[in-house]
Amino acid sequence: SMRWLILTSMVAAFIAGTILWRKVFGRGRRPTFWRGAGLGALVVIVAHPLAWYLMFLLLYFVGDNSFPARTLHPLGALVPSLTASAASLLVLGWITIPVGGLIGGGLGSVAGKEWEKSAGLQ
Repeated sequence: SMRWLILTSMVAAFIAGTILWRKVFGRGRRPTFWRGAGLGALVVIVAHPLAWYLMFLLLYFVGDNSFPARTLHPLGALVPSLTASAASLLVLGWITIPVGGLIGGGLGSVAGKEWEKSAGLQ
């Protein structure tokens, strides 16, 4: 089941990152390192429960019972995904949240330079 969680984590990070980036920077706000870092940390926090929920859905639809708990139906997976996410953030959040912040900060810095170029400020 770890391979499913890795796959759904990537999908969840992409979905959360895309939506949150557009919400924060889609209104003409200049990206910066610190705004990107905050956004990157937030993406990790939002992506955690989404990744677990997507994994439970995937296991349900492919009929994979490899997860220690029985395969959960879509509505029944809501609470377990939040519980698993909370535990996951406690165990691994100490590394994933700062890493997300660093990645977001790097993207914010690069995007900020591009924003300045396109605005004619450089």
